[in-house]
Amino acid sequence: MPAVYNGFPLLFFDSFDYLGNGHNVLDTLATATGHNSYGYRSHFYSLFLALLHAIGLFRNVPVVQGLILSHVLLLCFRVVVPGQPAAVFLVSVAVLALGTSASWFVSFMMPDIFAAILILAAFLLGPCRTALDRGAVAMLLVIALFSILAHPSHFALAAGLAVVVLLTALVERSPRQGLVSFGILSGLVGIAVLLTVGLSALLYGTPGFYRHSPPFLLARSIADGPGRAFLRHKCVERRYAVCVVADDLPTTSSEFLWGEHSLLKTASPDLVQHVKDEELAVVLSAAREYPLWQLRRSFGNFVWQLLTFDLYSFDGQDSYDRSVSQVLRSQHGKYLESRQHARSLPLRALTWMQEGLVWVGLGLAVWLSHRARRAGRVILVELTAVVGLGVIGNAFVTGVLSTVLGRYQSRVVWLVVAVALLLAAANSRAWPSRIGDQGREEKDLSP
Repeated sequence: MPAVYNGFPLLFFDSFDYLGNGHNVLDTLATATGHNSYGYRSHFYSLFLALLHAIGLFRNVPVVQGLILSHVLLLCFRVVVPGQPAAVFLVSVAVLALGTSASWFVSFMMPDIFAAILILAAFLLGPCRTALDRGAVAMLLVIALFSILAHPSHFALAAGLAVVVLLTALVERSPRQGLVSFGILSGLVGIAVLLTVGLSALLYGTPGFYRHSPPFLLARSIADGPGRAFLRHKCVERRYAVCVVADDLPTTSSEFLWGEHSLLKTASPDLVQHVKDEELAVVLSAAREYPLWQLRRSFGNFVWQLLTFDLYSFDGQDSYDRSVSQVLRSQHGKYLESRQHARSLPLRALTWMQEGLVWVGLGLAVWLSHRARRAGRVILVELTAVVGLGVIGNAFVTGVLSTVLGRYQSRVVWLVVAVALLLAAANSRAWPSRIGDQGREEKDLSP
């Protein structure tokens, strides 16, 4: 596991926000003591980190995340390739751990790994639900619900997966099965929304759904161009709150949100909230004003994100030293001994290795799923469809609605290799022992 190799769990800028805000949430829930801020990130993943930190198990976060992922992968293995020896599963896990980003995101103090877990859970709760016992289904429901709650982008991803599961069932002529699966996944999204709104009401006194998060959509619209053009034109006649910076808008969403002169760092909290309240109106108006421009840029962002996956976000940063000394005082010495702190992690080599495996895995998955469809092995086709469209959907949600980062797609792209391994294991017993057996094998596998 990379956490062991590194000597410490892998950190990111946001990790410290999650932990610090999680302690505020935990304190309010335990003592009813109010705090000025609980942050804008997922309160549920923040609470997850804070609970483990409070009981002295913070460095075991990778173990917990790894156990959850391993459980879901094992269920997929048992459903897709029943009867295969455990050694096949262990070899597959070793390939994913050593050759892809899967184990790196398990070791990451971020909710990213739960995007991949959500995609696998959707497959299991969809086409595979009837093959699982009640206990396994109940556990999957809990895992899927937490995966949705772990990050705001997972709400849109889960909603898309619900549609994918339904369409897959309709194509395979199982409408009833698809409707039930759609109802389950949609219900989980609804429950997650209610829990998020309810916890916000408990913490802030008023219900809300990520109301205090930065204006990500507005930042994306401005970076794409339509938002900037719309504001420069309309701010002359109508004063939106963001018009105070309309003459000096940045060219990227990152600069708009996090730059030294960004709105979040220079404007008052009241002004930022006003901008957030008007965000959707501005974004939709800009899209209506320049529809083709927005479509071209959104499609470009989607494709760019789909093809952009790397591990460079795991590199160390100077600011981590200060943050660790403030938030994780007792762990500061251990972090200073880590490879991430020394910036000696082999991230470029790992990125190249994953890229190679992903492209090989993609070709293998397409071929084996086509072969499975000809043989009438529906579950293998559904595996490829649900997971494949989940990976594509992740690129759409992050690239179109947020910003293009290698980390966003790398958190799920390793699933391509996982699908290829599952398909290969499922087909291993069907390979002809001799070239002359090819015709007889295809005849035997025909529906």
